[in-house]
Amino acid sequence: MAEPLRVAVRRGTFVESVHEVHGVALREGEIAVSFGDPSLTASLRSAAKPLQALPLARAYPELGHEELAIAAASHYGTPRHIEAVRKLLAATGGSEDELDCGSQEGRPPEPIYDNCSGKHAGMIATCRAHGWPVEGYRRPDHPLQELLLEEVAAAAELDPAEVGTGIDGCGVVAFLGNGICGVRTTARILDWMAGQSAAQCGPCVFGLRAIADATARVAAGRPERDDVARLERWAEQIAGRGACRHPDGAVGQLLSSLQVFNAEWKLHQRHRQCSFGHSGGLDADGRRVA
Repeated sequence: MAEPLRVAVRRGTFVESVHEVHGVALREGEIAVSFGDPSLTASLRSAAKPLQALPLARAYPELGHEELAIAAASHYGTPRHIEAVRKLLAATGGSEDELDCGSQEGRPPEPIYDNCSGKHAGMIATCRAHGWPVEGYRRPDHPLQELLLEEVAAAAELDPAEVGTGIDGCGVVAFLGNGICGVRTTARILDWMAGQSAAQCGPCVFGLRAIADATARVAAGRPERDDVARLERWAEQIAGRGACRHPDGAVGQLLSSLQVFNAEWKLHQRHRQCSFGHSGGLDADGRRVA
């Protein structure tokens, strides 16, 4: 197996961090080129946006190229991008008030400037086309998200039950490969988010680290008594109290994981094992091991 690529991030004259990159290219179902671990599973994140835009394209064949493009991609919040999102909303009977993607640091506070607002506008339009309520469109149990799960599964030639899900940064369902422990993956995300804190307020300095540490204990099969209940309580206490939105993003991820992977959390807390029945049977990436 070839070594993973390494990308160095420089700040001034020194290397601030180094990131490992695993990759694989397929040709006719066979591996043509790979580096690092070609079997490593990762969420599709924004790479799923073209698939998530397919129901929109089918429901509104009259949409222009710009409206479809902005629904199928992330954007930089430029005037042209914002105008494209507004055109998509106007063409499909939507409004900016319905966008439930939050705001993005470093951009104007309106949700339309979030880099995922085009995708959200497309989802709202798809709800209208199917006669579904717009409210709650980003939640896993909404019929829209069930439809999008079917789209992703069909593209991967999998049954929907084989495609794991989690919550992306903009609040909608993201897709995780089969065989990955949702609790362990959540622990890795929260540890990263705690490390990315600007450390400018109590919720970031103390709250996020406490949440990350407790989640890590549960994921590793070493929970303290009532760790899961404690996490739920802490998440509610931290929400809305930070100097920025970073703590809200972290606890939103946690609360979503507690809901989506509820059975898995209970097994970790009560029986110190993953949902696949292997006590302690997880490698560093949350995969099952014998």
